[in-house]
Amino acid sequence: MFDGLPLPAESMDQLYVGPAIGEIDGWNLASVFEEFRRILRQDGLIRIAAWDLDAALAARERGDRSFFWEQDCTIERAFEAQILGYGSARSLFNAARVTEHLQQAGFTSITERSPHQTDDPTGRLAEPDSLGDYCCFVEARNPSGWPLASDRQDPSGVHLTLADRHGRRLNVVWSAPARTEWSLRCRPESTTEWVDYPVRSWPTSDGPNGNHVFSGRTPELESGRRYDYEIVQAGPDPQPVSGSFAAPPQPGSATVRLAFLADTGLVGRDDGLSDGTLAVLGEVTRLEPDLILGGGDYAYRSSDDRRLTPQQAVNSWLDQMSPVLSRIPFVAQYGNHEVELGERYRDWSTHFPEIDPVIDDSPPSVSCRSYSIDIGPCHVVAFYAPTAAIDPAEVSWLWNDLAAARSAGARWVIVFQHQPLVAHGRSHPAEKSVDHALAQVLEANGVDLHLSAHDQNYERTYPVRWRDGAPEAMTTEQSIYRRGQGTVLAKISPAGKRSDRGKDFSKLPDRLDPVVAAASDSGHHFGCITASGNELVIEARRLGRGGSQTETIDRVVIRR
Repeated sequence: MFDGLPLPAESMDQLYVGPAIGEIDGWNLASVFEEFRRILRQDGLIRIAAWDLDAALAARERGDRSFFWEQDCTIERAFEAQILGYGSARSLFNAARVTEHLQQAGFTSITERSPHQTDDPTGRLAEPDSLGDYCCFVEARNPSGWPLASDRQDPSGVHLTLADRHGRRLNVVWSAPARTEWSLRCRPESTTEWVDYPVRSWPTSDGPNGNHVFSGRTPELESGRRYDYEIVQAGPDPQPVSGSFAAPPQPGSATVRLAFLADTGLVGRDDGLSDGTLAVLGEVTRLEPDLILGGGDYAYRSSDDRRLTPQQAVNSWLDQMSPVLSRIPFVAQYGNHEVELGERYRDWSTHFPEIDPVIDDSPPSVSCRSYSIDIGPCHVVAFYAPTAAIDPAEVSWLWNDLAAARSAGARWVIVFQHQPLVAHGRSHPAEKSVDHALAQVLEANGVDLHLSAHDQNYERTYPVRWRDGAPEAMTTEQSIYRRGQGTVLAKISPAGKRSDRGKDFSKLPDRLDPVVAAASDSGHHFGCITASGNELVIEARRLGRGGSQTETIDRVVIRR
C-alpha cells in the first residue's frame, strides 16, 4: 500500500523511491522492501534515493549548503527525520544500508549510481550534480515473479484461544506477513473430510507494514472430542501447518482441569533468569489440562538485554509458547509488564482475540478489559488488574458478573489476575489498595478461589474473609475446606523467570502472616486446578532439582 493505495502484485515495471523512505521506522523497513518486490514484475527496476547524513553534517560545518535543493529541505529537518527513524543522529540510510535491505528482500543486479546519471522520466529524482557528494541512487532488479518459494513463510506463534464464553468454538491464531493469504481447515480426529473456515486479519502494533495477526474460527465443537486443524497459505504447492486439540469441556460437564502460570520470561536471557521456563512448559504439556490460564508478566522486555522491540518481544514469547498453546487453549490476562515498562496493552491484546479482538489501546465496548468464561462446572473470571491501581469500572463489572454467575447456579467460581491480594515476598509485597478494591466483591459473591502472581514465590491462604480491610482466616484446617467458608487465595509464581530484584526468587520472611497456610520461595511454580461437581482441588507444583520433574508442594480440597 502506497499513500493509502493498495497495489496488486506484479503490477509495475519500475519504481522510483525518494528520500522520504528514510523517515520510516527502522523495524518496518524490511516489510517495505518486501512490498516493493511484490508489486514489481519479473526483471522490474527499482531506484531508491539514498544520502549520507554524515557527509551532509560535515558540509554544514564548513558552510556548504549548496546541496539543499529545496527551500524546506534543511539539515534540521533531515536530522529530525533520521532521529525519528533510527533513534540516532548517525544516519544508516546510505547506499550501504539500501543495498543491505535490497539484498535481504531478494533483489539482484544492485548498482550504485550518481544523481546526474539517472534517467527518471519524471525529472523529479534527477538531482543536480552538486548532490553527488551526499546523495546517490541505488538500482536493483526483481529476479523473478511473485510469490517465490523462498518468500513463503510459515505462520509463527500459532496458539489457541476461546472464541466464545463457553468454549464451543476456538480461535486458531498466528502471525504472518501482511501480504499473505491463509485459510483454516478443521475436521474431527480420525475422519477424512476437511472443512474450510474463513480467516480474518488485522495489523499488529507495528502498523500495516508489519506482520498481521490472522485468526480462523473453528466450527462448533463436541465437548471432549479431539480435532485436527491445518493452516494453509494460498498459492501453488501449499504446505499446511498442522495441529490438533481436544475441545474444552462445555458448561455442565462433569470435570475440568486448568493450569495456571505466570511470570514466564523469554528463554535465552543474558542474565540467565529464565532458567525454568522450558521445563515448566514441558510439565504443563505432560499434564494435558483443558485450558491454561495466564496471569501476566510474560516477556519482561524491559529487563531483557537483547533490546527487542515490543512486537519482537511478543512474537518471541508466542514462538516459545506455541508448542504448548497450539494444542491447549490459552486464557490470557495481563500484568504490569504488558501495560508499562516498555510494553503496551495493544502489543499483546491483538494476539488474543478472546471473544472479540481488541486492536487498540482503548477499552472494549463493555468498558473494561476483564472477561469471564463458563467451562465445565466452573465460572472463571480473567480479571484485569495489572497494577495496584484498579479501575473502578473493572470492579463494578466484576460485581455484576459474579452476581450473575451465582444466580445462574455456577458450582465453582474462580477469579485470576496478576496483582496479588496477599504477598509477603521481598520483591513485590502486596499493596493494600488492591485488598480494599476487591475484598468486598469477592466475599459478597462467594468466590471460591483467587489466583494471582507478580511476587515470585508461592503463598496460599486458609479460606479468608476481610475484617477492617485485612484478611482473616476462617479456619486453621490445613488442606480440606467446605465451600462457603471463605475465599482461598493462591499466589503461584514464577513459571520460569526469577525476579529482576535480587536476581532470584522473592524471598519470604521467617514468620509469615497467620492467614498463610503454605508457602515456598525456592523454585519455579505453576498451578493445577481440577473441578468436579463436588470438589475443587488446587495443587501447587514446583520444579524439582535439575528442572526435569515437578513435585506437588501443596494440595488443598474444597468440598460442597
